[in-house]
Amino acid sequence: MNVIINADDLGISHEVNACIEKFMEVGAITSSTILANGEAFSSVSDIVKRHPSISYGVHLNLTEFKPLTNATIFHNYAMINDKGEFIKSALHNVNYTKELKYAIYKEWSAQLIKLLDAGIQVTHIDGHHHCHTQYELYEVMKKLANDFGIRKIRLNYVYPLVFMCRKRPLDDDLEPRRPAGEAMMIQHRLDIRKRIETAIKNRIWYCRTIHDFETANLFFSYADFIKRYDLIRRKKTITIELMCHPGNPLYRDEAALLMKNTLKKSAPFSLINYKVF
Repeated sequence: MNVIINADDLGISHEVNACIEKFMEVGAITSSTILANGEAFSSVSDIVKRHPSISYGVHLNLTEFKPLTNATIFHNYAMINDKGEFIKSALHNVNYTKELKYAIYKEWSAQLIKLLDAGIQVTHIDGHHHCHTQYELYEVMKKLANDFGIRKIRLNYVYPLVFMCRKRPLDDDLEPRRPAGEAMMIQHRLDIRKRIETAIKNRIWYCRTIHDFETANLFFSYADFIKRYDLIRRKKTITIELMCHPGNPLYRDEAALLMKNTLKKSAPFSLINYKVF
């Protein structure tokens, strides 16, 4: 079994950069993806130079910080806020017209070019908050990869339809309470329909990607993989990418598992990166 351990968000902050580099030094990660419009991109080039054995990809972004290109088009489509920064929720609610897709292609190109201009060899593509897996943007992502000669792409999560149809509990602090009676039933059917539609789109995106590009066989978060390892440990000839977020306070438990080299203690495997698979 080959395993790529990729740290997302290099460049998002100096605290995250320092934490990712610490994990590079102890051999806990083999790869990282870079946020070109992140607030701490300025220190990324030095980190890359100090750790040339790591593979580095572009962490395409449409959900946070300011765009690198002209923001007018994104403002017109309500994708940025009053500070000129991307709005995360807009990604799934916007109307992807031809005009907007072209603007996104230009923005993603600018992000990739910023890495190349810094002397960084870009081995693969993934996305901040998985924006590269947005179904409506597949052709944009494909053109970007082809134009820059990048053949390796992170997979998306693909869930069975049965899983997508399960009821999900509402957090009263985040979502409104369910309406009562008939309105509740209508809303529940709409929720199920939307989740089924999303699952189908995810499956189509997945099938197109594995046909058009080179990918790992499976994709998990690091912590999730540790829980599921017994289910797939017999598949010895596959390559798995594990995503992690060192330095992010929401992933402290995951970082603790990484620092303890939990995966190495779980089973025999080969650590590789996107340069060699």
